[in-house]
This record gives sequence, C-alpha cells and structure tokens, in this order.
Amino acid sequence: MDELRTYLNNHLTGADTAIALLQRCAENHAHDDYGAFFRTLLEDVRADREALGSLLVRVGGEHGPIRKATSWVADKVQRIKLDDAPGSAPSRDLLEILEFLSLAVAGKAALWDALEASAGPSDRFGGLSLRSLKQRAAAQRREIEWHRRAVAADVFGAPEALELPPAELRAVLLDVDGTLLDSNDAHARAWVDAFAEEGREVAFERVRPLIGMGGDQLLPALVGVAADSDEGERLERRRGEIFRARHLAGCAPFDGTRELLERMRAGDLTLVVATSASESDLDALLEAAGVGDLIERATSSDDVDESKPEPDIVRAALARCGCGPDEALMLGDTPFDVAAAGRAGVRLVGLRCGGAGDAELAGAIAVYDGPRDLLERLSESPFALFAAEPSAPPTG
Repeated sequence: MDELRTYLNNHLTGADTAIALLQRCAENHAHDDYGAFFRTLLEDVRADREALGSLLVRVGGEHGPIRKATSWVADKVQRIKLDDAPGSAPSRDLLEILEFLSLAVAGKAALWDALEASAGPSDRFGGLSLRSLKQRAAAQRREIEWHRRAVAADVFGAPEALELPPAELRAVLLDVDGTLLDSNDAHARAWVDAFAEEGREVAFERVRPLIGMGGDQLLPALVGVAADSDEGERLERRRGEIFRARHLAGCAPFDGTRELLERMRAGDLTLVVATSASESDLDALLEAAGVGDLIERATSSDDVDESKPEPDIVRAALARCGCGPDEALMLGDTPFDVAAAGRAGVRLVGLRCGGAGDAELAGAIAVYDGPRDLLERLSESPFALFAAEPSAPPTG
C-alpha cells in the first residue's frame, strides 16, 4: 500500500504542475486562437486531479512535497518561456509546451491503465470509472497532438502543399437556433421587445439578419452598446427573460431534427452543441427541440470571451469532445456559423431552414433545406461514410 500511495503522490505532483502550466498558458493566450483550447484542457485536468486526490485519500495517503522522481517535470516547466505576444505566430516555446502536455497526458493515461490492471474484481478504488478516465486522457492527447503538429508545421515552415493526414470523423458540432429549432424569428422579436423597454425603437428587419451572433457581437453592431456595460447587461438579461416567457413556447423543432440526430448517434458520432445562445437559454432550447437526451456535450456563449462569428465557441466545442478540427463537421444555418467554423478549421454543412440562402452560406461544403432534407439525402452527404443505418432488431 505504501508503494501505491507513493505512486499516486508522484502523479498528483505532476497534475499540480500541469495545472500551473495550463493556468499560465490560458492567461498568456487569453486573446488568441489557443485560449479556448487551454482553458478547456485546464478544466479537464483539474477534474482529473480531483479524482486522483480523492483516490489518494481513499487509500490512506495525503499529498506530500514534490519528490525527486518528478523533479524533471518542474524543471521542464521552468525552462519553458511563456513570452509569446498575444496574436503572434506560434513559436518554438508553444511547441515545447504542447510536447510537454502530450507527454504528461500520456503518463496520466498510463496511470489510469495501471490502476485498472491492479483493481481486480473488488471495488478497492471506490467506484472510480478508470475506463472513462482512460478514454478522456486519450481524447485530450488527440487534441493536443493535433495542435502540436499544426504548430510544428508553422514553426518549421512546412510547404504549403503539406497537409495533415485525414482523420476519421468523430463528432458533429451543432448550432441550435435555426438549425434544430425554428426559433430565429422569436429571438429577433425578443430583442425588439427588450430594446423597446429601454426606449430604443429597433425594427425587426434590422435585428433579424444578425440572429446567430451572440449578444456580445449583436449589441455593438446594432445599437452601439457594449455588452459588458450596465445597459448591455440589462438588455441581454431582459432579452432572455422575454424570450423564455413570451416566445419560446411557440418554437418547434424542424421536421426530421430528432431522427437526424438519432442517425448520427447510431453512426457513433459524438453530438456537441456549439451555440451563441446563453447558458440560461440552452437547456430550454434543447428541450423545445426534443433532443436534450441525445446531446453529449455543450458549449454556449457563457463559456468563451467572444461568440460567433469569432471561432471561440467552435474551438471550445472541439476541446469538449477531444477532437481536432479535421475530426468534426459542424451543422449550422447562418453566415456567422460559417465564419466561426472556418476560422476554427472545421468544415460546415449548411441548412437553409434558418432563413439564410446559398449566397449567405457560401463556404459551407454542402447546403440542405433542413434536417429532413439532410436525413433523406444522408447517403450522399458529407456524413455518408459515417452515418450508420440503425441496426435491425435481432430475430429468432
């Protein structure tokens, strides 16, 4: 048991070191393309650290000082510079950070595997889902490795023709409003009502084309009000209250929405929401769309600094499911979805049901009328190789 406690303690020290590094990375890259990735990875590693700490307590140990066996970890962090200017091109220092994180996550996966091998038939680790932890570590490493290879190509000047090997499609990133749920007009009306309460007359026709942006983008674009100002915060809060009280009940899912998502799930695709909607609206929207039980992970405008058309939400959704941009397709209905996906390196399939036409969805790799149209043409769509037919019930 002493050997186990020492082993767990050493890994706990490694987790603390990784958390400290990720905190510095998240701060240093708060305003560039890597911010969402580092913040989401930090959240995951903290959860892993909590599981490891609970296990150490269960076996009668406590977290001690850094041991010589893990001193190389601290030394590595000290030698990594974090002085990249925000918005600058990826540097060798960023590459070294990603190399360290990749090795650290590989070590964590080995930890969970070793514990699983030693668990035996008894519940000696208190119901800890070691298999799930192993899977999460594998997903984390895939995401880190995708970024590491992309940074290496930038730093060392890969030829323009060089592309990373194609990856298997693993996830679908889903917009909700106008894609799964017929709610874009309702959101525009809620904004009009909220503006009117503040003494601002804003026509529905001005608001409607901007639906798909988050409030942080819509308010300054439409009325010149910063979202973090007193008026901006008041308008966003009131808009949400009005939408849920007056307009949500009239919103219905588009024909074929649930069947389409069920088919995607049958094809072993992870479904992840990537929406500019607020966290307070999201659960109600998914319930109205009748698909809440099919969604495995979700990101909203509350999880990022900037909403669509900025790529933050899409990158956060990728990090949630541990996918690289080439391992996912996005389903969306507005030019803001197209822009956000494109900036994150994700291919997007567009739907016209939210009101946008083909010209506005330029950049999508395919466009369909709505969920039913995509479902009926799934075998010839970009999802064709991955959308498995539902299994037939067993006979006999």
